[in-house]
Amino acid sequence: MERAYRIEWFSKPLSQQWGVGKFQRQLRRLHDRWPFEVIHTFSSYPTGFAALDLMYERSVPPVVTSQGGDLAVGSRYEQRPAIMDRIRRTLLEASAVTAISQYMHERALAIEPRCAPQLVDIPNGVDVAALSAPVAEPVEFLKQHPFLQTNPFILFLGRLHPRKGIDVLVRAFDQVAEEHAGVRLVIAGQGREREMLEGLVGASAARDRIHLIGAVHGEAKRWLLHRALFVTAPTRTWEGMPVVVLEAMACGQPVVGTRVGGIVDLVHDGRDGVLAEPDDVASLAAGLQRMIGDPALREQLARGARETIAPYDWRIVAEQYLDLFRKLVAREPVPLT
Repeated sequence: MERAYRIEWFSKPLSQQWGVGKFQRQLRRLHDRWPFEVIHTFSSYPTGFAALDLMYERSVPPVVTSQGGDLAVGSRYEQRPAIMDRIRRTLLEASAVTAISQYMHERALAIEPRCAPQLVDIPNGVDVAALSAPVAEPVEFLKQHPFLQTNPFILFLGRLHPRKGIDVLVRAFDQVAEEHAGVRLVIAGQGREREMLEGLVGASAARDRIHLIGAVHGEAKRWLLHRALFVTAPTRTWEGMPVVVLEAMACGQPVVGTRVGGIVDLVHDGRDGVLAEPDDVASLAAGLQRMIGDPALREQLARGARETIAPYDWRIVAEQYLDLFRKLVAREPVPLT
């Protein structure tokens, strides 16, 4: 992709705890070449912690945005006291900490309550105009999956990871499939659960109507988002603010999601989607049933989704970040939220 700015790639440190020095050295070298005014990191650790070094050494303010994995309940760092101490220090000392959802706001405060003065709510965003625009049929993609042109389908889009609850989705679909014989379930994505899910699908009574189609990108992804009956996000544990839900709503799709993390910031039951309890097959099956069986409801929720997505357009979100950066560079107080 062509961009108006340069991208520098660095290899990942082998050690989570001792690799921080590598990040710090790389940041110093970058600042020597391009004296940037702000550092924006997308995790509190290790990148956010490494950025504190440049703040103290060269007065470059760091902004820390967590997408969830470092701060969520059950994160890989929770059982590592030394790293948790560094995360707390990062949240406390960073020039600004942005929370992409209410869940992430609460998690930041739970880990380090004293970070409240520099905590700012700025959500994730998507390019609403690009996503909502009509999309041409992806001819080669549809040759591989011809059933997509003739059968209504529910769409899951994301990593095949235990946290995403795809096994719960397969079992829930199994409960409603017989009543809705023409509807299929499309699972688009790659990940470590692929083999397990293939076994689960093979044992399902609806096995011929559940399709694991692998990763999708570009026009094929947009086409799926536009053509699905609706999108489902059956996450069982946490979400920061799932981009796939934002993308679905930008495409005018209602969402059947679970009551976890940032999903509840976006999906409002009866307004732009349906909410189910996490890790609960019966609850998710009821949500699927409610949506599949009522075309008028789907249309009503689709209108709601188009309204919900408006404040999450990248142009609006980007301006919030730019305003924050300007205040930090000018040494103005960070606005409280």
